[in-house]
Amino acid sequence: MTPSSRQPPPCRCGHPRDGVPLRRGLRARGMTLIELIVVVAVGLVLLSTAVPSFYEVMQNNRLTAQSNDFAATLTQARSEARKRRLQITVCKSSDGENCSTSNSVTWENGWISFIDLDRDADIDTDDVVLRTADALTHGSTLRAGAEFTRYIAYRPDGRCIGNGNTTPPAQGSFRLCDKRGKDAARQILISPIGRPSVNPTRGVTACP
Repeated sequence: MTPSSRQPPPCRCGHPRDGVPLRRGLRARGMTLIELIVVVAVGLVLLSTAVPSFYEVMQNNRLTAQSNDFAATLTQARSEARKRRLQITVCKSSDGENCSTSNSVTWENGWISFIDLDRDADIDTDDVVLRTADALTHGSTLRAGAEFTRYIAYRPDGRCIGNGNTTPPAQGSFRLCDKRGKDAARQILISPIGRPSVNPTRGVTACP
C-alpha cells in the first residue's frame, strides 16, 4: 500500500480517551421524591375543587330535567284539551294505572295524564291515557299547592280546575326539591289561563 492510499484515522472527538468529557447536560433527569409529592398535592387540591362543582352541576341538571318533564306533561294536557274540546286530567299516581285518592300534597311518586270523558278526575275504562310518569329519582320531591293536591284538570278553553272545583280558573304552583333544600328548588307556576311555566328564579319558601 502506498502512502498516498492511506485513509485518515476516524475522528474521536469528545471521546473520554481523548481527554474531552462527554456533555452530561443532555441526559434525562428523573423526578425527585419532593417534586412528586408536590405534583400529587396540587392534583389533589384541584380534584377536591372540581368534584363538588361537577356534582352540583349534575344536581342542577337533574332538577331542571324533572321540572321540565312535569311542565311538559301539563303543557301537553292543556294543548290536548283545547284541540279535542275535552277535559284532560293529570292526576298523581303511584302505580301508573290509577289516580290516587289521597288529598296529600305529594306528587313525587308519579302521575298520569288522560282524556277524562266524564270529567270525574278518575280513570275509567273508556278514558284514554296520554302520558305516564314514574316516581322521581335521587330523593327529589314534588309537592302541590293547596289547589292541586289530587289532580289538575284542563277544560276545552285551556283553563284548569283542581280539587273538586268545577269553575275555572284555578291557579297555583308546584315545588320541586332535592336534598339541598329550598335554595336550589324549582317552582312550576300555573297561570290564571292554565299555562304552566318553570320559574327561572331558583328557591322557594320551604322544602319539601
